[in-house]
Amino acid sequence: MTPQLLTYLLAVIPLALLGIEFYTYNKNKKNGHGFVLKPFKLAAYAFVLVLAVYAIVTGQTYEDIVTRIEGMV
Repeated sequence: MTPQLLTYLLAVIPLALLGIEFYTYNKNKKNGHGFVLKPFKLAAYAFVLVLAVYAIVTGQTYEDIVTRIEGMV
């Protein structure tokens, strides 16, 4: 699997998961059922999505961004 393909997958998968969470929330709200909000899970999805979109926009790969972040620590 090429690094560019991995970067695109890491953008699509969290976006799909956030969409599923949003759909489930709206469906349960409409039907009057409860919904458990998991903020750390949503924050993790959003963080990975933002990193992947940043990598795509700048023309880098996801591994380049992660390596740069690890170098900062």
